[in-house]
Amino acid sequence: MDSASAHAAARQPVRVAITGAQGSGKSALAQALASLPLPGMDFSPTLVAGIGSDVQALGLPLGETATAETIQAFAARHLERERASMNLDAVVFDRCMLDTLAYSQLRLGVAHPMTHLLHEMCIRTLPMFDLIAITVLEASMLVTVCRRESTSFRMEIQKTIVRTAGGLSLRHVCVGGPTPDRCAEVVRNLTRRHSD
Repeated sequence: MDSASAHAAARQPVRVAITGAQGSGKSALAQALASLPLPGMDFSPTLVAGIGSDVQALGLPLGETATAETIQAFAARHLERERASMNLDAVVFDRCMLDTLAYSQLRLGVAHPMTHLLHEMCIRTLPMFDLIAITVLEASMLVTVCRRESTSFRMEIQKTIVRTAGGLSLRHVCVGGPTPDRCAEVVRNLTRRHSD
């Protein structure tokens, strides 16, 4: 690669999304990644924070009791965040539309019109991410009680996210272990992608 091509490649936006079940370390990983330069960048990315509190403020049921209205509110907020970040050179999203699709599949069913709409939205919007990192629920995380979700539901969400990411042929990696190890795995995957 000549120097002009290398310089142009270095300026291409880097977009990473973090997704996973409740209590799987999404926010910790997103914050860690946002504190360091991503491959191809000489500055730290912008963190686009999670949206659970935004939807909770609407008074809608969350987690295992989420309704179609809840899922619609999450989808709208995801689209707003994606649109607002389009001109950023480097960005890390804490959550993405993929987890909303997984919730819709489990709560509303795969044949529900909202699930179909979210599936189409994911096909359209998620390829903009260079990588989607799926945080894996570790055994130590399963003992932590989540107010809105049972352990079995959290495990089912994780399986659904992983299966759906593969089914949509998204660039994704499952990351486990301590946050520094997860962060290193994301950076390794991004570095490989940027060196191709």
